[in-house]
Amino acid sequence: MVTVLIRICHFFTVIHVELLDGGGYPNQGRVTLYYNGQWGTVCDDQWDMNDAHVVCRMLGYPKAVAFTTQSTFGGAQDGPIWLDEVNCTGNENTLAACPHGGWGNSDCDHTEDAGVICDFNYTVDAKGKGKALEILITSAISHYVNCDIIVGCLSLWFHSHILTNLDQN
Repeated sequence: MVTVLIRICHFFTVIHVELLDGGGYPNQGRVTLYYNGQWGTVCDDQWDMNDAHVVCRMLGYPKAVAFTTQSTFGGAQDGPIWLDEVNCTGNENTLAACPHGGWGNSDCDHTEDAGVICDFNYTVDAKGKGKALEILITSAISHYVNCDIIVGCLSLWFHSHILTNLDQN
């Protein structure tokens, strides 16, 4: 399980967000919110890409590539359903800023937990002495190779090849 916590303050509402049960991929999972001292989920009623974009940006991803409904990533075993009828425009900085049915007001059960799949495309530019290296890690690669391995390999390769070559020029 990979947990990413973000603390967002909006009109004094403090929430944390994480994705759970994403099959080992940190960029996908069931949306879980920490609010008022307790973890809870979001109901999938009206859940769409605009809502998913907000969640993914809260977690530091550029955008969502998909939203999920009907507990695609498994339903929570217990706990509250914090939000229902979420209706973001997609430009909000936090789910707390999106119109919704009120904290804890829901007619859902955990078979309707919402989820997201966030974009995992990142481009890193390394520049020095007029040389540039562009490394693109795509979502396709992230599904086949452990992200820690990619980062470790890129770091070793960068230090052994790029920095050495830049020093020789």
